[in-house]
Amino acid sequence: MVNTNVIFVVNRDGYYFIVKGDVSQQKLLEKGCKKFYSLSAMLTYVMVKLKLALDDVEGQEMVVELKGGQWGYCDSRGIWGECENIGQDGLTIEKWIALFEM
Repeated sequence: MVNTNVIFVVNRDGYYFIVKGDVSQQKLLEKGCKKFYSLSAMLTYVMVKLKLALDDVEGQEMVVELKGGQWGYCDSRGIWGECENIGQDGLTIEKWIALFEM
């Protein structure tokens, strides 16, 4: 099954994501995220904001995806991790994306 719910998001700290799954775009915007309709538009925004070349940003985006009922993410190295604490203390996937920092 192909997931057609894909959006491209940059959070307020400059981390950028490909989000696959049902998320509230309105909640992401309310939390300070920026949404893009294409990967190229998002990467262009990141290049300008961070003053980097395409080679520096392309492939560095994180993929956030709902798999088996659990939200997780895959980083630029291909390592899968669980989005921890979703559903606890009011933490939603939208808030996790908005607050994400390394």
